[in-house]
Amino acid sequence: MYCSIWILITIFAANARTATQWCEKDIYPTELRSVGKQTEGLAIWSPIRAGGHRLLTLCSNVTGLPVERHCAFDYDSPTGKWEFIDRKTTFLSCDVIHNDCKEEIVKQFFLRKNGVKVETTNRLLPGKLGEYSPSQKVCLQSTGLPLSRRCIYNARHYKAEWDNKIVGNSYCLQDINQEIITGDLNRLYLKLRNNTNNGGEENLLIATQTSALLAKAKTSRIAADLKIATDILEILAQQDHKPELMAKILEIANHLMECDENVVRMSQPLDIPNRLIKILDNYYDRTGKKSTSCGTVPNGVHYSSVQYTTVFQINPACANISGIAVYRASAHPTASMLYDATTQRYFRFINIYEEIKDIIRDPHIEVATYFPRHVWTAIQEDESNVVPVDTITISLYRNKNFFMDEDHLNDAHEPDSVILSSSVPGYKGGLIDSVPLLLKYHRKEEDQRPTCRYWNSTNWISDASVNTTTVISDTNDYLMCKSIQLLPLAAVWTVQVREVVQTNTVVLTLRRESTVDMVSVVGCGLSLLVLIFIWMTALCCSHWRSDISNKLLFNLCFVLSLIMVYLLLANMWKIKDAMIDISNRHYCIAMGAFLQYTILVLFLWMLFIAYLQYRRYVAVVGVVTPSHFVAKYALAAWGLPLLPTIMLVYLDPKTYAPMLREVGNDNSLSAAMCFPTGYALYATVVFPVVVIILVNFIIFLYVLCSVRKSLQKYKRNQHRQEMTSQVWLTLLLFLLLCMTLAFGILAYAKGSLLYSFLFCLTVTVQGFMLFIYFVVIDKFVRFKWLSCCYPKDYNVMDDTIMSPLSEY
Repeated sequence: MYCSIWILITIFAANARTATQWCEKDIYPTELRSVGKQTEGLAIWSPIRAGGHRLLTLCSNVTGLPVERHCAFDYDSPTGKWEFIDRKTTFLSCDVIHNDCKEEIVKQFFLRKNGVKVETTNRLLPGKLGEYSPSQKVCLQSTGLPLSRRCIYNARHYKAEWDNKIVGNSYCLQDINQEIITGDLNRLYLKLRNNTNNGGEENLLIATQTSALLAKAKTSRIAADLKIATDILEILAQQDHKPELMAKILEIANHLMECDENVVRMSQPLDIPNRLIKILDNYYDRTGKKSTSCGTVPNGVHYSSVQYTTVFQINPACANISGIAVYRASAHPTASMLYDATTQRYFRFINIYEEIKDIIRDPHIEVATYFPRHVWTAIQEDESNVVPVDTITISLYRNKNFFMDEDHLNDAHEPDSVILSSSVPGYKGGLIDSVPLLLKYHRKEEDQRPTCRYWNSTNWISDASVNTTTVISDTNDYLMCKSIQLLPLAAVWTVQVREVVQTNTVVLTLRRESTVDMVSVVGCGLSLLVLIFIWMTALCCSHWRSDISNKLLFNLCFVLSLIMVYLLLANMWKIKDAMIDISNRHYCIAMGAFLQYTILVLFLWMLFIAYLQYRRYVAVVGVVTPSHFVAKYALAAWGLPLLPTIMLVYLDPKTYAPMLREVGNDNSLSAAMCFPTGYALYATVVFPVVVIILVNFIIFLYVLCSVRKSLQKYKRNQHRQEMTSQVWLTLLLFLLLCMTLAFGILAYAKGSLLYSFLFCLTVTVQGFMLFIYFVVIDKFVRFKWLSCCYPKDYNVMDDTIMSPLSEY
C-alpha cells in the first residue's frame, strides 16, 4: 500500500558561501521506496562549492548504489554546474537492497597436458555489488585472464545477482608452457580471505610472501596475477592500517606497476588498473593521520618511496608544510633538500607561506605542488566537515601504463610527466581557489606543448576546472596547472591512436609433450639430415654441383631447410618458451611473415620445376635455353612472394597476432600460431597456393599424357623406366607438399591431434623425397657415393648420366 506523504530529502546543508562559484540549490520531486511502502517527496540538493560533491545516504533504483552528485566549475557562468542526474530516478532505502551475490557451485573442465580434460567442481566465491568475483580454483583462459563473473544490480527485484556470463561447463588451462605464479598467488589470496584475525602478524607475513612471489625471476606476468594481487592488496589495505605495513604494500604495488602495457591492457575489462590506484589512494588517506602525528614526526611529514610510487603524508599543523618539490638527479642540492636513493631524485618540503613565483625560479624541478595558506585555511574552516581535516596526501605515480585512455575512437592521450594525485582525507567540499601544480615536460617540437589534464578513471580530461599556463625559460619547460579539483593530474600529449592491444590475444598455451612433438622433432631432424647429405653431395661433386638444373635444387633445398629449422626449434618444448614469445607483437609479425614468405617461395619453386618438366618432356623441339635462366628463376621465386608479405605487414600487421580459437563443440583451446588469419590468410596464402596447385596438376597431367604417348619410341626398357619414374617422383613430391599444406591448415583450424600427426609425418618425408629425386636416381652421383663407400668395387661408371631436370 502506497502513502501520499511528502518528505524533504536534504543533503548536507551548507551555510556559508565564500567561494566565487557555487552550485545553487536544486529541488525536484521524486519518489522514495522503503520496505513495504512508496512515498512521494522532494529531492533537495543544497548549495556546495564548485569542485565538491554530495553523497546521499539513499540508493538509486538504477544502480543500487548510494547517490552521489558532483558540482563542476564553469568558467562561462558565475555559478557552478551540477552533474546531470535523471530526475525520474527513484530513491531507495539502502537497507532494502540485497547487495551481495551468493556463492555458487559450478562444473568446469580443467585442461591438462596434451589436452586431457578433467571434470571438476569449482566454487564461485561470493561477491559484492559491482565486483568481479573469482573462483576458488583459478580458471585461467588462454588470454591470461581468470574466468570470473560480475555481481550486478537487478532493478526489478532490488537485489544483486550474477551477470549472465556462462562459467559452468567452461574450460580452464592447467598445464601450460609458461612459467607463472598465478596458483601460488591464489593460495595466498584464499588464505588471507579466510583469515579471521583481521590484521596482525599474519597479514604482514602474507604481504611479504606476495611481494616475494611478484619479484620471482624467470616468470611471466599475466592479467590474472594483476587481478589476484590487487585483491590481496584490497584486503590488506582494509584490514590493517598500521604504518609498518605500508612498506610491504608499496613493494607489492611497485611490482604490479612493473607490468608491461600489454598485461595492463588485458586486465582493463576487469577494471584492475583503476581499482589498484583507488586502493592505494584510499589506503594512504586512511593511514595519514597516524603517520603524521606531530609527536612522532616533528615536521609532520611521512614519506615512503619505491621505484614507481612515492607518497607524502603531510600534517601542516606541525611545521607549516603543505607541499613538496621533486628535483632531478642533476640538481645541485641545498641544505633544505633530501635525497631519495630509490628514485634517485632530490626533494624538499614547501612551506604554506611560499609563493609559486618563487618556486618556479628553482632549477631542475621535475614536479612541485602545495596548498596555499588561504586554500588550506578555508578547507579546515569549512562547516560541512563532519570530522576534523588535518592531513594532506600527495602521491606520485611514474608508470603511465595504469593511466591509459580507454576511448580509442578519438585521439589518445599520453602522459609526458609524472602523474600527481593530491587529496585531503575526509574533505568532501570544494576548494575556494585553485591548487597550483608545476610540471616539467619534454619538448617534442617547437610549436607543440602538452596540456594539463585530470584523470577520471577512464580518460584524460581537459575542462574548465583545470587551467594550463606554459612557463618557458632558457633551461626548463614547465606547465603550470591550476585545478580546483583534487584528482590525478599530469602533463598530457595528444597522440595518434596507437594500435589497440587485442584483449583476446593468446598468451598462455597448453603443454603438449606428446607423440606429435616427438614425431615433429625426430622427423624434422631426419629431414634436415637428408638435406645435409644433399649439401655434402654438392660440396664433394663439382661436376654435379655445376649442373645448371641442380642449381634449382639448391634453392628448393635452401627454402625447405629454413622451414625445417623453424619447425624443429618450435617443437622442442624445452626451448620453445625461450624462442617463441607469442605475447610480443613484433615477434608474431616477424615470424608470421617469415612462415608466409617461405611457404610461398617453396610452392613457387615447385611451379617452376613443373614447368621445366614440361619443357623437357613435351616442348622438346625448338626450345632455346635463355642466358642466366637460373638467376631469372631465382629472382622470380624469391622476389614475387615479397609483394604480398610486405603489403600485409604494412597494411594490416594485426592479422599476425595469435588469436583465441575454439575447437570443436566443446570450446577447448588449441595452441596459438603466429600466422596470417582471417581474410588475409585466404588472400595472401591460400589463394596463391591453390592457384599454383591447380596449375601444377594441369601441367603434370599434360606431361604424363604426352610421355605415355611417346614411350614407344624408346627401344631400351631402361630409358622408359627412368623417364616414367622421374615424372612420377616429381608428381609425388608435389603431392607431398600439397598434403603437407592441407594437413597444416586443418591442424590449425580444427586443433586435431590426428591432423597434427599427419602434418608432421608428411613434412618430414619431403627431405627424403628430394634426396631420392635428385641424388639416388642420378647415376653419376650414385656412383660417386658408392665409390666412396666401396672404392675397389666401383671403378667404372656405366651408362649415361641422367639428371631429373636435365635435357630441357
